[in-house]
Amino acid sequence: MVYHRDTTHKCDFHVVPEDQVGTADNCLYSVAIMPNGNIIAGLKKKVLVELDPRNGKIKHTMSVKIIPDFLAILSNGWIVISDGDQGLVEIVEVSNGNAVTVTSIQPTIDGKPVEHTGGVCSNSSGIYLVVDTGKVNTGHIHHYNYAGQFVSCVAQGLYDPQGITSTADSQQLAVADLYSVKIYHKV
Repeated sequence: MVYHRDTTHKCDFHVVPEDQVGTADNCLYSVAIMPNGNIIAGLKKKVLVELDPRNGKIKHTMSVKIIPDFLAILSNGWIVISDGDQGLVEIVEVSNGNAVTVTSIQPTIDGKPVEHTGGVCSNSSGIYLVVDTGKVNTGHIHHYNYAGQFVSCVAQGLYDPQGITSTADSQQLAVADLYSVKIYHKV
C-alpha cells in the first residue's frame, strides 16, 4: 500500500504476478526508499524489485546473493542487504537494472562469525547493523563505513535486537530489542 502524506490510502500494488501471490518464495520481507523516491522491495527468493511510487509499475527486478530480510539505502543510492539467518550483509548498486555487488560484510563478535544479522540503517556517519551470536544477551550494534569496513561496536549485551533506525539529525539510534526499544545517543 502507498499512502499520501495525510495518511489517506493512495494505492496498492503487487510485486509478483497475481497467480504467484502468497507462494512461499514470493513473500515480501523488506522495503526501503531510494533517494529518487522509488520503492525497493525485498523478496524471500533473493530478489529486489524497484517500483515507481506513483503507479506501482515495476522498473527493475534484480537477483541478489542473499535473502533481503532487512534493507537500508545509502545516500549514494547503494542498497545494504542484511540476511538474518546467514549472518551476512551485502552492499549493492543498481547498474543497468542489475544489482551489482560493491562489497560484502561478514560481521564477527569476539573474532567469530555472527549467527544472525538483523536490522540495518544508515546515516551520514555510516552503516549501523544489529548482530548476535544466537544466544540471549549477545546482541551488538556494529558501525561500518560506506565501504563496509568495521568502525566500532556501538553497544553490546542486547537481548535479541531486530530493527534499527537513525533519527533525522543522526544523533540517536533506536533499536527494537524484542521486548523494548532502546535509544542510543551519539557522543
